[in-house]
Amino acid sequence: MTTGISPANGPEPMTFTELRTALAKADPVYDPLYGGIMDSDHVRYDRVRELCERRSDLFASALNLEHIEAIPYMEMLTIVNNAANQGTISNSMAVDLCGASAYFCGRRAEDGLSVYMAVQADFMIRKIHVKQASAKARWWEEILRHDGAPEETGIAIPVVAGERLYTDSYGCSEPLHGVNYVHI
Repeated sequence: MTTGISPANGPEPMTFTELRTALAKADPVYDPLYGGIMDSDHVRYDRVRELCERRSDLFASALNLEHIEAIPYMEMLTIVNNAANQGTISNSMAVDLCGASAYFCGRRAEDGLSVYMAVQADFMIRKIHVKQASAKARWWEEILRHDGAPEETGIAIPVVAGERLYTDSYGCSEPLHGVNYVHI
């Protein structure tokens, strides 16, 4: 599916700053499945996912991972639906888990353990993104533990990615509470 940002509008965005500029210049996007023009939030969501997947190298270096790759949405959807159907996670957890910006799997450099991430990404990271990332990591852990021990199935870690952390009027950034932050 095309997202309205074409080579004629410039190169593919590699940062959130570039993405903001590209979205402002983007042409309307026709969605043949919907039969109309996609709303701007939908286009923005798709472009944030694509940006995260394109910059997987940043996630690998920030989290000390090797062999990182994006998990295709349909593959992740199958995993989550199977877990919900088996009762490993609730249907509401499955719906929330499907709302992550991007999904990755990599291997920890020091011991080769599989690491899964459901990334919450946005231009500005706020407390809600941190809470969502933590919850999604817990739900991934439930799915993984249902299938075996960490040594066999891997672990899930919470990750947020964005241009910057929200700073309140006192100059304090949002607390991350153990969530990994990747600046894009």
